[in-house]
Amino acid sequence: MLASIIIALDSGENFTRNFLYFLSDYESIENYEIIFISDGNNEIDYKQIISEFFKKNYIYIGNKQKQGYSIVNNIAVQYASSDILIFMNSDIILCKNCLEYLIDAFSDMNVDAVQPLLIYPQNMLTQSTGHVFCQYYNTHLLENRPITDEIVKQAGYRKSFTTALCSIRKNIFEKYGGFDTKYFNAWEGMELGLKITSNGGKCFYNPQAKAYHIRGGGRGQYKIDETPQTAYFWSNWGDKISENLSEILNIQFEHMNMKGKYFLLNFSSIKDFKYIFNNFSIHVYDSVNYTELSGNSNIEFFKTIPYFWLTFKDNILYLANNYTVIKNNKLWYDMRKNNNDLIIDLAGNCIKCI
Repeated sequence: MLASIIIALDSGENFTRNFLYFLSDYESIENYEIIFISDGNNEIDYKQIISEFFKKNYIYIGNKQKQGYSIVNNIAVQYASSDILIFMNSDIILCKNCLEYLIDAFSDMNVDAVQPLLIYPQNMLTQSTGHVFCQYYNTHLLENRPITDEIVKQAGYRKSFTTALCSIRKNIFEKYGGFDTKYFNAWEGMELGLKITSNGGKCFYNPQAKAYHIRGGGRGQYKIDETPQTAYFWSNWGDKISENLSEILNIQFEHMNMKGKYFLLNFSSIKDFKYIFNNFSIHVYDSVNYTELSGNSNIEFFKTIPYFWLTFKDNILYLANNYTVIKNNKLWYDMRKNNNDLIIDLAGNCIKCI
């Protein structure tokens, strides 16, 4: 067996059948050991549903009580016979050769875990290429970026990975005690990745490994208050994580050959952004905060900010939680007539306004 695939099941019947249909149709799936483990949800006969699609090379573990993502995956690992583990949520659809690319990266003995390119099937944009961090803030790196952009296609190391789909050496998983069972349905994978990289290990992003992530179809179906888990994570890691947003953005600034000085208009939820833009390779000399708008799904400049900025002579750097919130201001950008104006976001995206 090339690897042990671990899948926690807690979705509805139709969703589970759709997932198993695509998984069973994966070209080389017979070369993998699959370990299914149910997380409660006794109204659904997962064992029967699995048998409709798989006849061999799988293990089924049933749990009568819902124990949470961390616990059930830790249990499943004990049944794994391979040296490589692949964690997969039930809202994943694999692209061709995805699993093989997740494994090939381990030919480099320095690699401990591998993150694939996850894609939103709804719009074919990037869902995740790993994690990016600011102070007390994290999100999926390059979220909503076109998957054809060079920055998305560039392999590299990451601070952490997402367990929606990832591969990890079994001995590394065991070395760090698996997933912290204080987490129920969030944060556990990212924390494990941070344990690995903060101790000198390597998490590799391989864009050749591609999969669609429906997102929220598995764990997201339950309305669980994540506040205690979030507090637990940041109380443990808040002062240990260094920001890497500036590193990602500087790569793009230099590739775009951006120079000169910039004034920052901050529409993000991070009010104090100076500690990050001080690390930029471009010069940001001052800023104005519009953080009161950061919770909006769409920000229209003609409705929300003064016309003064239309005639502002210096270059403008627009910052948002995600660039999609402010990108639909085409007339504004056209009227600015400044080819050096940029949109950046907390996901590490950097795009030209015009």
